[in-house]
Amino acid sequence: MTVPDNAYTVKHRVTGYKHGVCPVGGSYNYTLVGDTTVSAADFYDAPTPNVNDITTSIYSSNFVPGFNSDMVVNLENAGTTVVNTTLTVQIDSSLTFVSALPPATSVSGHTLTFTVNSLSVDSAENIEITTNTPSSASLGTALYFTANAPLANDSTPNNNADTLITTVVGSFDPNDKLVNRPYNVIAGKEMIYTIDFQNTGTYQAKNIVVVDTISSLLDMSTFRLLSGNPALPIVSSKDGRRLVFNFNNINLPDSKTNEAASHGNFVYSIQSQKSLPIGDTIYNTAYIYFDFNSAIVTNTTTNVISTKSGVSIPEVSNTSNIQFFPNPTTGNFNIIVPITTNGWQISVTDVTGREIYSQTELGSKKLINCHIKSADGIYFVKVINTTTNENVIKKLLIRN
Repeated sequence: MTVPDNAYTVKHRVTGYKHGVCPVGGSYNYTLVGDTTVSAADFYDAPTPNVNDITTSIYSSNFVPGFNSDMVVNLENAGTTVVNTTLTVQIDSSLTFVSALPPATSVSGHTLTFTVNSLSVDSAENIEITTNTPSSASLGTALYFTANAPLANDSTPNNNADTLITTVVGSFDPNDKLVNRPYNVIAGKEMIYTIDFQNTGTYQAKNIVVVDTISSLLDMSTFRLLSGNPALPIVSSKDGRRLVFNFNNINLPDSKTNEAASHGNFVYSIQSQKSLPIGDTIYNTAYIYFDFNSAIVTNTTTNVISTKSGVSIPEVSNTSNIQFFPNPTTGNFNIIVPITTNGWQISVTDVTGREIYSQTELGSKKLINCHIKSADGIYFVKVINTTTNENVIKKLLIRN
């Protein structure tokens, strides 16, 4: 690395359960003039002894009627001791369990258990679970998965369990982006992003580059690359928050020559900032480049900071007595709001954050009628006071 002549302080970030030992004071100071080479600027961090900490996270591919889908439960030993645990995974009751790698210790209905022994420090284990989505499944149907790996005397037990909420999808763009969190998330939660790509051209792609600009609401220091297929990408950073994922010499076949081998993906995790205000929104879009072709732009994932993941933003002030009925509904429902001099904005989104309906009403109207044509599943109705921006989000279940 080449830098201009100046005085510099070199330090590094201590992460996890470690403390800096070398150098004393935690940094080196240099005054660089002319052609100067710096060497032996070594850092050493020592682990904090006897810390138990295991983290659990879930991510998946798309769930398409009639096809198998893969889900991964990632267990990471973030502490400083070798740990043993029993992982319990609950798959959605509408799916059929196909297989697991490693094999489950036991299978009881839709509950799987896995015995995990001697998970060493700074290591991780992926449990790959394959399920089948029935061909009769309606698009938009909500699917629920949970994973729990309890550990005695865990220093942060709140990350021992994880929940995945997603939906059944139909034909889709093979170049897409998924997030393992529902529309509403708690600040500080780990977000797991999966970027899928496919070479739908007429010749193999030698190099693939994916550019992803990370929201300022996410903590870059927590970034972790979890997996890659058919190989792990090389990750570089530009402009601080712009990550570049390089698949060099991947030679990905085109879909007409070899459909099965024309797909690829990678998965990374990153935590949202811990002190975000309610209502802040995290957007994420990826740009995929096949060789020298123009970028293919993925969908944009959307997550809103809430106090309770996947449920609602608290009802405050003149939104506190808003009522919805009927719920469940076939798509026609009513909202009772207070009569005010202000207006009301109604927005309905699915569990991926995609808006499917919007409506604006005057504040003089107490009963608002909404008509939605959508598949069975869980949706979120957001009612906003257009003057004060106070809002409430309520969960709506559609059953046709």
